[in-house]
Amino acid sequence: MVSENMKSLAKAVRDGDVDRAGELVREMIREREGGVLEKFENLPGVDSDLAKTIQMHGYNTVDMLAKAPLEKLVKIPELREGKAEEVLEAAREHVEKKLTELPGVGGDTAREIVKNGYTSFEDLAKASVEELTEIPKVGRKGAEKIHRHAENKAVKDLEDLPGVGGETAMEMRKHGFTAMRSVSESSIEELSNIPNIGEEGAEDILEYAKDNPLGEIEDLPGVGKKTAKEIVKHGHTPVRLVASSTVEELAAVPNIGVRGAERILEYAREKSGGRIEELPGVDEDTAERIRDYGYPHIESVANASVQELVKIPGLREGKAKKVSKSAREIVQDVGESAQGYIQALEGIVSGLEPDRELTLPRKIAEGKCSREELEKIREQMERRASQEFRPTGERKYDEAWVEFLRALIETEEK
Repeated sequence: MVSENMKSLAKAVRDGDVDRAGELVREMIREREGGVLEKFENLPGVDSDLAKTIQMHGYNTVDMLAKAPLEKLVKIPELREGKAEEVLEAAREHVEKKLTELPGVGGDTAREIVKNGYTSFEDLAKASVEELTEIPKVGRKGAEKIHRHAENKAVKDLEDLPGVGGETAMEMRKHGFTAMRSVSESSIEELSNIPNIGEEGAEDILEYAKDNPLGEIEDLPGVGKKTAKEIVKHGHTPVRLVASSTVEELAAVPNIGVRGAERILEYAREKSGGRIEELPGVDEDTAERIRDYGYPHIESVANASVQELVKIPGLREGKAKKVSKSAREIVQDVGESAQGYIQALEGIVSGLEPDRELTLPRKIAEGKCSREELEKIREQMERRASQEFRPTGERKYDEAWVEFLRALIETEEK
């Protein structure tokens, strides 16, 4: 499904209207980058260029930036000479303010929470009450209250994703994005580690989940409200399933499209963190050791150095390098995808300039490209975009051109 903006861009190119095409592309780029830049816009001293630089180094949200070690931030060239301290302090203050939305959490308590490495509602929801009790100024009752309200605020449902309303959420569930499917794809060993389940219960649950992928967690045999909460806490949510999917899988859902899929995937990955078991060569035992050493999800692994990872038992240098590389690729995937798409849009506008006689946009404006030629070019780019061995940025570059060429062909038909 071609967007209205892309159809308008196609018309502007046919008319040879460089100014109008430039306006449309700037609007489309703002739409794509807005999600990233909005996350940093309230931080003093962080402009759009610095926001992009921070994201390129793996800190995709203010939450992630707030828990970054200062010694790592100062290695970013743009954050030297005191800038790193300023940005880190601003990120922590931003997060502290957000955490005061939790009942009973004032400024002092929020500061202690952040000092202990919890910078989002998701972090607090994943922690145990016992772990939260260890935070100064919290206490047992406070920990229980914080945990309960953080669970309510944490992103778990499809409707919490950007641009996903009731109708789209329903379509996503039809396409298999359900908590039950997440359960059906787990193992007996994994499920039996969840409190109140055990091995026998895990076998019954797994069998039922495989037969009923569109059901609800509470429908599982022997699972009451308390155990259902534990299952969700252990990562079996539709949002986690979304986070482990691809742009192509999400774009196949009606009402989403490629741009919507990228935005949803970025947000879901940020909120879920990504399961360490998804990394190639990492089994459950290795994943558990990685978590024990303070790396709870893929993003935290991506931000660690190989030197830090080799300290984990079982991760020798070769394997640590492989794990680190895979984690970084997963974290950077969505960012590269946006960059490739944006480069294509900018290329369309620059190729429309009157002095660019040999470019495709200029030939289109001058009526020198037939429908058959456009169809042939679209098919070639579509094939290139489907080649999974090619870098994400390159494939997204081709996808943008495919969308543009489709818009040209559709608007010509009308």
